[in-house]
Amino acid sequence: MRMLDSQRRRTEHQLRFVELVICGDIRPHGQYLHELQNQMRAMGFEDDPVKKWKGEEADLSYLTNMPVSRLTVNEVHELRIQLDSICKKLERVAEVSWQDAWLADLQVLEKEVKNSLRYGAK
Repeated sequence: MRMLDSQRRRTEHQLRFVELVICGDIRPHGQYLHELQNQMRAMGFEDDPVKKWKGEEADLSYLTNMPVSRLTVNEVHELRIQLDSICKKLERVAEVSWQDAWLADLQVLEKEVKNSLRYGAK
């Protein structure tokens, strides 16, 4: 669930960043990187939530290193679709009790063990 939440936050930041670049509220051109990052942090952007979740060194490069070809209205549309999908997954996960999730994981494990034993016997 934490992984999905970090993916959601990352996608939200990407969407917001692209929208702000398109409308001109963020102008990455002609600035020093540290100035841009300070501006972005002041606007509420956070270091890469997915890298934080993985325990890796996180920064704003997931936004500042986006290619220009992604700073488009098409990208805004794609990110909204992606964000909607992640939010729906989060809702489904939140609705499942830990007991049901545990049983589902056990069923998957049982199936994998049976497949391994079947292929191992050949």
